[in-house]
Amino acid sequence: MLILIVTPMVFAEDLVFKKDNTIDLKVNCFDVENDVCAGECSLSVLYPNNSLYINSVKMSKNNLFYNYTLQDSSIIGKYSAVVNCSDTSASGYTNFNFYINARGDKPDIAQSIIYFILLLLIGIFLILSVYGTFEVKNKYIGMFLFGISYILLIWLTSIIQNISIAYLEGGWMINIIDVFFRILLIGSFPLLIFILAMIIYNVITDKQIKELVRRGLR
Repeated sequence: MLILIVTPMVFAEDLVFKKDNTIDLKVNCFDVENDVCAGECSLSVLYPNNSLYINSVKMSKNNLFYNYTLQDSSIIGKYSAVVNCSDTSASGYTNFNFYINARGDKPDIAQSIIYFILLLLIGIFLILSVYGTFEVKNKYIGMFLFGISYILLIWLTSIIQNISIAYLEGGWMINIIDVFFRILLIGSFPLLIFILAMIIYNVITDKQIKELVRRGLR
């Protein structure tokens, strides 16, 4: 039996699609004489959790390639696909992976460097502000640094959340980051009230102490 040569139209590492968009999966099929296949091609796809998405569905034939349009792209992650092609005298197949994420691309080197530097700088400032919160002797500055630390933590978590949603393949990690970020946001308003209340309390207490000291010196 002769062999058909079946390949994706784009290299597998470049097959990245945007979530909730229509996705066209295209393959080339040629015989040993480099002519376009005359037979039929079928496509099977597995979800990122390896459950079956579609099974041996017929692909439509263009003059130069075979295509199948995926209607549901709501689940992010790494998908596995197999295409089988055959005609009366030959057959062939290919398997490849494709990715679905929130952005529809993979971060390049420049983006990765920017993300790394940004996370590093925020992390350093967060560590310094937390250290200053406990080491500074002025309690007002300490409370100010505590508030700054909380804001930096929210900012850091927000960036990590956006990166994970855009590029990670789903799963428990994204859910944990999302829950932690929501907890920080919910706690920000009560924390602000607490800090303001502590400042007012300390201002009143300091005035009372100063007044007692002033009276005692008379």
